[in-house]
Amino acid sequence: MTAKRIVCGTLLGIIAMFSLFSIIWLFMESVAFPKITDEGLWFYVSALFLLFSTAGFFALINERNLRTIATVCVLVFLSFFLRIVFANYQSFDWCLYLNKWCGEYRDLGLGAALRSTTSNYVPLYNYFLIFFSKLPIYDLYLIKVLSFVFEVLSAWAVVKIVSKVTNKRQSPIIFGGLLVVPFFLIDSTVFAQCDAIYTFFGLMGIYYMLCKKSIPSYIFFGLGLAIKFHAVLVFPIILVLLFAKNKQGERYLNWKYLWIIPLPFFILNCVPLFAGKSFANTFGIYYLQFTQATDMVWMSPNPSVPFLFNRFTSANTAFTIIFLALTAVLMGAVLGIVIYQVIKKKRTLEYRDILFLMLFMQLLTILFIPRFFIRYNYFLILLLIIYALSTLKKEDLMCALMLVTSFTFILATVNSFDARVLEMENMHPGHLFRKKIWLLPSEYSSSWTYLPITIFICVFVWYAHKFYRAYIKRP
Repeated sequence: MTAKRIVCGTLLGIIAMFSLFSIIWLFMESVAFPKITDEGLWFYVSALFLLFSTAGFFALINERNLRTIATVCVLVFLSFFLRIVFANYQSFDWCLYLNKWCGEYRDLGLGAALRSTTSNYVPLYNYFLIFFSKLPIYDLYLIKVLSFVFEVLSAWAVVKIVSKVTNKRQSPIIFGGLLVVPFFLIDSTVFAQCDAIYTFFGLMGIYYMLCKKSIPSYIFFGLGLAIKFHAVLVFPIILVLLFAKNKQGERYLNWKYLWIIPLPFFILNCVPLFAGKSFANTFGIYYLQFTQATDMVWMSPNPSVPFLFNRFTSANTAFTIIFLALTAVLMGAVLGIVIYQVIKKKRTLEYRDILFLMLFMQLLTILFIPRFFIRYNYFLILLLIIYALSTLKKEDLMCALMLVTSFTFILATVNSFDARVLEMENMHPGHLFRKKIWLLPSEYSSSWTYLPITIFICVFVWYAHKFYRAYIKRP
């Protein structure tokens, strides 16, 4: 066992170092790739090497099949390589927001930084930005590395959940494959976003929920909520599982510990209050997070998009309220049907039933809820992958492939457009950028969202049909 560990660790180290020197040798003179002389790049490369070699080592620690080992090593190498290739990539989010926030925090003291209202992120994530701004390393590298850590942890959590549901050890190829899913790579490597953080906490909450351990499950759900308000989309299944039992009569979640969920939310985010920041400015950011996708180009494809093209108008507000109400009514109907089946019909829920309900509720919400960023589908895509790997049915695998592909296409297209606009703006976006974006519904978005919306609706209809057969038509 020790010899195998040494071999695996050495092999991963060779692969990682080969990728590093290949980039230096082949692309040193290319402006499209990072140069070894870039400030802080050594930290970035070293952190990635440590992270991916450690992750690969533990993923292969009990693996004996040489083909599996080779496949995982190739996937880890590819993920490592792509993250170095895009090390210096500056997205619109970085240029207009993250860079500005870190620059302001760098000039402020700790108390003033905590009181600052410049960021539209929650306090917990701002703690990282404030800390990064005080270090002598390029902030962009630190932000990306933080997201990479939680991407690796999220991939590990997916493997744990699938192993729990199927009751058998899963191949480490799943772990390696998740590290190269384009949607996730774009989110962290290109956009430098933090969706992997709250996703990891949500996944661990699901894992402990399946293990019928209420306290750790509630703690992880609270941590996810403390990072992003979108973690609240998991809560409908929590409500169901407060009533549901399995075939052995065991309840998944306990009512008496429900109060634990808001504790991490308030405890971790209340620090700015002690620095003098108002309660409204501290916690009002959650409302802003959930409604800030006012430009169609960043919205998740759903039927609300064509109705939300006139910003700051009464029609826009009216359609927003209509689709919010529609989402609430549909979700209420689904919850009512499931809870009725659980309480009145004494229906039991097993692992795959829970995953299906969670996936269907996510699809329902994201299909109709307005002003939802496309990258917020991060959690939905992982749920779809988990469910497909748990059932291994062709239709579920096909649905996962279609949604991952269409959402990745949108992210890549948006990112490409961002890059062209930023280039026109000389990397200093301003009012002209905003003016261009406002024209997008007729010039850009309305044409390319039709296909993804169609795909999304088709996937939803398929799972709605499954829900109907299982919970309504079922005798």
